[in-house]
Amino acid sequence: MNENVSSIIYAISFLFSLFLIGFLWWLTARYPAARRFWGWLAVAWSVNTLGSLAWGVVEMFTSLEFP
Repeated sequence: MNENVSSIIYAISFLFSLFLIGFLWWLTARYPAARRFWGWLAVAWSVNTLGSLAWGVVEMFTSLEFP
């Protein structure tokens, strides 16, 4: 696959993740009865996205490639 296409797909998926994180946190605030469920899901997705972002920064600045 072309590197530009790969970068565009990664950017779209990252933006979708940011949208989804915002939506999950909104659900957490909106529905108090299910706050625990939506809260844990929002925390998990946020940590996952932060980990992916950190991985990308490490690869960009150190030029290391992890498997």
